[in-house]
Amino acid sequence: MIRACGCGCASVCWGVGGRSVYAVRLNSGSSYASLPAETYDLFLTAAQCDGVTLWDLRSDRCIRRFTEHVGRANPVGLDFSPCGRFIATGSEDKAAYLYDVRAGRYLEKLGGHTDVVTDVQFHPLHPQLLTAAMDGKIRVFADAAKGGTRRSVVRS
Repeated sequence: MIRACGCGCASVCWGVGGRSVYAVRLNSGSSYASLPAETYDLFLTAAQCDGVTLWDLRSDRCIRRFTEHVGRANPVGLDFSPCGRFIATGSEDKAAYLYDVRAGRYLEKLGGHTDVVTDVQFHPLHPQLLTAAMDGKIRVFADAAKGGTRRSVVRS
């Protein structure tokens, strides 16, 4: 459905399965990486009991769903990696999940928290993922192949 607001702009509304959407994330890339223009036409939504959905603005449709993480009662964070190849989500099972956008599959479960992982954020330059949880801790996960350390607690 397309709606005009009277100011010369229009909005497009998609149905998301009747679930309440609690998060939307545009793929904003990074000032340190050059991405194809079509990468910026992708965005994510998260809804309780419905996982994370990848949408394409060009086709106005759902491309993929990512459902391995748990999000039944608490909103959990989501983010695109700066390269646009991965997404990360928090989860109620005390972990963060890493997915491959192109393949549409789960890659890795990153554990270590003792409560719901409520937010995730990729570093814009380094291959690192920060996670925050209801346990009051922030953790950093770095790509071991790039010399990083996995599962280091930053603050508690």
